[in-house]
Amino acid sequence: MPAFDLDAWVARSRAIDLAEIDWDAVPRHPVAPEIIRTLRYMQDIESHTIVYTRSLLATRAIADPEVATFLACWLYEETFHGLALARFLQAAGQPVGERERPRGSESFPQWLEARLTAVLSRAWPDFCAVHMIWGAI
Repeated sequence: MPAFDLDAWVARSRAIDLAEIDWDAVPRHPVAPEIIRTLRYMQDIESHTIVYTRSLLATRAIADPEVATFLACWLYEETFHGLALARFLQAAGQPVGERERPRGSESFPQWLEARLTAVLSRAWPDFCAVHMIWGAI
């Protein structure tokens, strides 16, 4: 398997192009409830990439220029994936709606997790890898 070419990926990265999608045609093609549920889940995950990125920014990962570049590009692309899915759901008559909490606010458990992540990252050099793997599970 060839190595991942970060520079090539960054050079090709852009917001997803939605220009060719006929949004007015979406309602003419009913989507099964289980598909809507899956799309809502995917939209939620893509739209919350900033939360995962924020956690990683508190770790040693950000000190690695390649990781920092990857995270910036990943966040950019995932944000637009979330917006595209939200637009599709809206066109399908299934709007996403407002988030329960305003962006930027966090519960005490979230605040505590962020602080513990930062402390563990500084104390344990391999914590970042464990944190990333755990988040992928």
